[in-house]
Amino acid sequence: MSQLRNAVTKRKEFLVNKLKKSGHNSNWLLKQTLTTLENLWANEK
Repeated sequence: MSQLRNAVTKRKEFLVNKLKKSGHNSNWLLKQTLTTLENLWANEK
């Protein structure tokens, strides 16, 4: 479970950094993060 949490944290940090650099709006970031979480949880099952 901690592996999943680490992966999520790294992915979130990556997306936040990408967002800051590119200037995309927060809805885009939220959508990307949720998609990533859904994919990770689907892979865990």
